[in-house]
Amino acid sequence: MTLRLFIFLLSMLALVSGQAQIAVGSWKQYPVFGEVTDLVETDRHVWYATGGCLYSYDKNADETRFYSGSGALSGYTVKLIRHDSDKGILAVAYADGNMDLILSDGSRVNLPEIRDAGAGVDKTINDISFDGGDMFVATGGGLVIYDTDRYEVRESRMYNLPIRTVIPAPGYLILAGMNPENGNYALYGVRRDASINIPDNFRLICRYRDLITDFRMLDTDGRRYAVSRNGRLGSIDIGADGECVLHDILLNGTACNATGLTKGDDGVVRFITKDGIVGHYSDSGTLVADIAMPEQFRSNLIASHDGLGSVWFAGEDGIGNYRIEHDGGVTVLREKSVPSDAITFNEICNIFPTSDNRGFYISNLGMTQHHPVGDGDRFNIRLKLNLVTRDGVEKIDPVGVTANTGPGMGSQSSYGKYIFSPTQIAEDPDNAGRLYIGSGCEGVYVIEDGVELKKFDNTNSTINKHANYYCGTVSVTIDNDGNLWVCSRAGGEKHPIAILPADKRRLDPSEVTMDDWAIADYDLYLKVRDIKLLHCRHSGMIFGIDATDNRGFLAVNHRGTPADPSDDIFVGWSAMTDQDGKSFAPQAWTCLVEDQRGHVWFGTRAGVVSVSNPAKACNDDFRINRIKVPRNDGSGLADYLLDNEHIVAIAVDSSNRKWIGTNGSGLYLVSEDGDEIISHFTIDNSPLPSNVITALYCDPNSSSLFVGTLSGLYEYSSTSSPPRSDYSDVYAYPNPVTSGYSGPITITGLMEDSLVKIMDSGMRLVYQTSSEGGMAVWDGCNIGGTRVRSGVYYVLASSSGQGAESSAGDVVAKILVVN
Repeated sequence: MTLRLFIFLLSMLALVSGQAQIAVGSWKQYPVFGEVTDLVETDRHVWYATGGCLYSYDKNADETRFYSGSGALSGYTVKLIRHDSDKGILAVAYADGNMDLILSDGSRVNLPEIRDAGAGVDKTINDISFDGGDMFVATGGGLVIYDTDRYEVRESRMYNLPIRTVIPAPGYLILAGMNPENGNYALYGVRRDASINIPDNFRLICRYRDLITDFRMLDTDGRRYAVSRNGRLGSIDIGADGECVLHDILLNGTACNATGLTKGDDGVVRFITKDGIVGHYSDSGTLVADIAMPEQFRSNLIASHDGLGSVWFAGEDGIGNYRIEHDGGVTVLREKSVPSDAITFNEICNIFPTSDNRGFYISNLGMTQHHPVGDGDRFNIRLKLNLVTRDGVEKIDPVGVTANTGPGMGSQSSYGKYIFSPTQIAEDPDNAGRLYIGSGCEGVYVIEDGVELKKFDNTNSTINKHANYYCGTVSVTIDNDGNLWVCSRAGGEKHPIAILPADKRRLDPSEVTMDDWAIADYDLYLKVRDIKLLHCRHSGMIFGIDATDNRGFLAVNHRGTPADPSDDIFVGWSAMTDQDGKSFAPQAWTCLVEDQRGHVWFGTRAGVVSVSNPAKACNDDFRINRIKVPRNDGSGLADYLLDNEHIVAIAVDSSNRKWIGTNGSGLYLVSEDGDEIISHFTIDNSPLPSNVITALYCDPNSSSLFVGTLSGLYEYSSTSSPPRSDYSDVYAYPNPVTSGYSGPITITGLMEDSLVKIMDSGMRLVYQTSSEGGMAVWDGCNIGGTRVRSGVYYVLASSSGQGAESSAGDVVAKILVVN
């Protein structure tokens, strides 16, 4: 009877605590599924690289696996994958020159030699090919040959000659150089029995147009290969003496452009054209392309291990398996799909919260000057945008939008009718899902359900058209009263700030006219790239920064009328003085945020400063606070917080602690006042792929911190979660706690500053702690530090706000421990 009851309790606790949670102190890497860059089918798996991530689909088990850079792989940002069909090896190359080999038994061998090569060498891996026990790695600096039996470098030659690909023909290696002369590329040859370390062993075979980027063997003796030359199909014959003859193969009298080549066990080399026509190379080496696919397969990659009876297609809409008939008929074997929690791009530059705190938006970035992604107008950068909630990830990709500036129309002419040079994004507080998307080309797009409702630019608003060429909108925010603020680049133009009052914003966007907008210039203090505005909730002040070097920030007291700048009091600080009377002049101010006490924190290229009384920021005696961290070494001395660090982002958690992202030193957690560094995360002690942090967001509904990097999105479960108003939603996780788990047990949903007691079944005190915000953590041990026995443990909680009569606490949760 006891055993049955125990099993029943185990199952019930597992049921009630089934909410998906990340253990405190743990990380999650979000998978990426965007443009598929490589697709390989083997006898058991389908491998594909997308958005810098690696996936495999097990055809026997019908399971898809995402390979995390912090566990299953030794690197991040997958650049390419190649398969050795003879040995069953998958080579995985990363953007930094690191490589992994995934062997046929699933084990992994790391090959870091190219990544770890000396400075001054281009470590970019352009292609990998195999022959026998050799693996040929073409890099931006030369050629590296690995022994795939011993997993070591056999020979290398880094001569700063970029090689695009290597064809391992019998007797000769044929190398496709990447440096053109007068538009012609070079083919080099070196005998297989000659050292690649001796320059005289290489000879120039020929020069040709259109770089060879892919190849597959057509015959059985390695003398004829199908080649793709920047997508244009042809072939190459390689003689016994290493001489090469390139052939242009026409299809119906015109060049045939394909997205890639594939070769299955039947020996047939197949391709799909950019127009969605499936074809193959005939025995005589001609092209046969006669199977027209539906439009959804255009621009897809193709892979086939078993011929037309089973063909895999991969595009931005997913990966699927189909049987193709010669008459164009298609039978679905496995419908296209993408992982539900996958974001669609990895270059995370900005995180913007939704207006109702249900989630957040991640986006890339166009026009910028100080962001780690790179500086410039970046007019040809297409918007990439996702909405991330606990329900999953939604891709937002407006298509068919308008453009009427030179850069905007030029980008659309080349790449399609999309939004280009995205900057900042704000969600409408009255219409969840309606977005105001800033463009460095075109102004502000009003988007809802992926459709353009309106575009605000110089023709229907007071937004500037910079140099009469483009509407360089760099900042889009909505203040606490619902007014829409748009800041654009300004040269000789006045009024860089346009304000749409809340009542006008609530109109149908098509009804908004230029007369509905208010204008502000604040003496043109904000006028270049990277304008950022902060609308303070506590003080009512507005602070602004931009990319102008060697000055301070703009402080605005709108005097209760934010939509009417005519009565504003403002100061554009050209120099700053700190609490000790010392001058503070960083090269640039980079980010700003308001904390829970109303203090304003600024990130600069020389550390972090704060403003403890923002309402006085327009006064003559105003001072900033340079935060000091005591050394605690008996000297009485202190250091400035993150002095001389380039700060990129700051976020405030539910305990008013600050998370600070840097450009090169990783991620910091500091105390509420910043006088203590609590944690420091880098590539050495966390799964972060880089020490360059690009964006931060603290979830107001949980303990999660979201971290943006140029290699994807990461989530960290901290020790602080938002407090609740009562104890009606308290739960613990993991629950039950099994014998194999030794990590922290998290109790969340508590009131602020709760006293938490863990009691055994006899209501004897086992452990006691206090909550951090709405969260407490138990290590599963008693007060003496010994792991507790198996059984049910009761969580009692009380809050100082409940009065002394509740100090004993109420039972708010139960935890089952199974040793």
